[in-house]
Amino acid sequence: MLDVFLTSRWGPAAAARHALTAEAAGFDGVWLAEHHFTAYGQCPSATLLAGHILAATSRITVGTAACVLSARHPIALGEEAAVLRTLHGDRFKLGVARGGPWIEIEVLGGGVRRYQSGFPESLELLLRWLSGASEVDGLAVIPPVTPFPVHVAAVSEATVDLAARLGLPLLLGVHADEAEVKRLVDRWDQLSPAPGTGEHCWLRLAYPGKSGEVRANLAAWQETLRSAQRVVPGPPRDLAAHVEVVLRAHPTGSMSAVADGLASGFQLVRRQLCLVEATSSPEATADLITTLAPPCSRRSPR
Repeated sequence: MLDVFLTSRWGPAAAARHALTAEAAGFDGVWLAEHHFTAYGQCPSATLLAGHILAATSRITVGTAACVLSARHPIALGEEAAVLRTLHGDRFKLGVARGGPWIEIEVLGGGVRRYQSGFPESLELLLRWLSGASEVDGLAVIPPVTPFPVHVAAVSEATVDLAARLGLPLLLGVHADEAEVKRLVDRWDQLSPAPGTGEHCWLRLAYPGKSGEVRANLAAWQETLRSAQRVVPGPPRDLAAHVEVVLRAHPTGSMSAVADGLASGFQLVRRQLCLVEATSSPEATADLITTLAPPCSRRSPR
């Protein structure tokens, strides 16, 4: 499956228009990021935007990549997911993440301690809410929900191990190259009760164009991350180095090279999420979506 990944860099209204463009172009789905207090992404509620896009489309799946559990209550998120599944069935997919060491974990979540050690507990509570049980911890599960897989964003072996033991598919980040993705998927298969069954997702920078243009657009976007306020001690991210890591890990250049790179990725994961907002404008993002879809979707296994 070939999907589009949107952070709402250009705002939620533009993201909704880009989702419509993706459906018309033939993509299989759209996945939405969730950020707070930074211009890197302007969607603070991926579930809310997903509901809007699901209502405006008829075919594509819409997923969250990912709802930040460190800044949400698991039961509240479970209730939102249950509403979307009731209204739209399998077209809605839920992805969750521990999140980053940013200020939202203190303003909206359970603080630094929960961020550092509470993700497994939060995930387990969310899964119990979505398990199909009629009651959880003495609370009625309303609306009722049929169990469905929850995707887990994973950048560490510990999170891969947790997802594998629970049989939950992975959301793999844009920093990972093919070797890293293969290593993490193999690790998941070794620990999972059902190896080889995960509908894993991998975020890709699939960008046909001159290397200098791609680098400049990606670097300009990454600079917006400097506005994020860190609350856990640690060194600042080297944004310039991160740009080079991403460019080495993903297919850019000619359209043929991009399509070949995505085709190779399908040997490792079932869904690839094309990051399309590393452009100069909302209009350029729409053009990139329509450019990518025809040659790349033909190489996507359905």
